[in-house]
Amino acid sequence: MRKTFCMLLAILFVIVSSGILAAEEIEPIPYEKDEFPQPLRDLRRGEIIFFGSVPITFLLSGLSWEIGQAVAGDSYPFSDSQHTYNILITAGTLSLGIALLDYIIGRLN
Repeated sequence: MRKTFCMLLAILFVIVSSGILAAEEIEPIPYEKDEFPQPLRDLRRGEIIFFGSVPITFLLSGLSWEIGQAVAGDSYPFSDSQHTYNILITAGTLSLGIALLDYIIGRLN
């Protein structure tokens, strides 16, 4: 019984996902050039650059804090949770700086 139910569910899923039950084909309409205002496009570009640069800045921030800890020796003043917080704040700030720099450079051109 359970095997039959799973098989019927799988067949129904394949039929629905293949579009056999769809009444008509929906064609996506491409965006027009002036469909979105320029500030929204700038905001979206900044968002993409910010989140795209987070992994790189997180890696560089972590390495920098680890080098700082190695240079400081045993007298490193931060706990583990504070160490993680410092890395996250540094990475976020650097990513925000990169996004703002891109926006400023884009405005100058």
